[in-house]
Amino acid sequence: MDNWDYHYNDLVAQHTQYDYKPGHSLKIDDPTRAWDGLYNKFLERTQEILGPLNIYWDHPKQNKFCWLYTANKSHYKGGIHQHLKSSTITGVYYFSVPDNTDYDDSAISFYNNNQDEIWTYKPRELDLIIFPNYLYHQPLPCNNDSYRFSINMEIVCDWPDKFGPNLGRLG
Repeated sequence: MDNWDYHYNDLVAQHTQYDYKPGHSLKIDDPTRAWDGLYNKFLERTQEILGPLNIYWDHPKQNKFCWLYTANKSHYKGGIHQHLKSSTITGVYYFSVPDNTDYDDSAISFYNNNQDEIWTYKPRELDLIIFPNYLYHQPLPCNNDSYRFSINMEIVCDWPDKFGPNLGRLG
């Protein structure tokens, strides 16, 4: 992001302006299209990794929205989930992560289809995680007064061969 302080203050203002419950997602209000750059970087990085994608720009689920998720020790809503009904590829951008020495504080865990944990990652500020829509995951609690701001972005496209069989094709 070009102006981190501006975008951080914008998120904080939106977070407090609406009747928003931390631990829930909030579509980022973006009348000036300031967040398009983040979505475009997500799309560009995804195609660097997977190769060109046939994106369904006219699909009802395809959008360039960024969804804000916030949590701290007082406000958390988690749960193991996947994005089969809304995307083909999912990205989570960690805009702000509180400093803490606990490994799993503010981490994200991934699960197999039996919902057995297979991997936990402790993101750093400005990390972008890209994964297929069928991969179960959940944000872990944040044990800090400071808020973790993570931003969810999604792509609807043909199923990339590098992700294996067509497990995640949208209907």
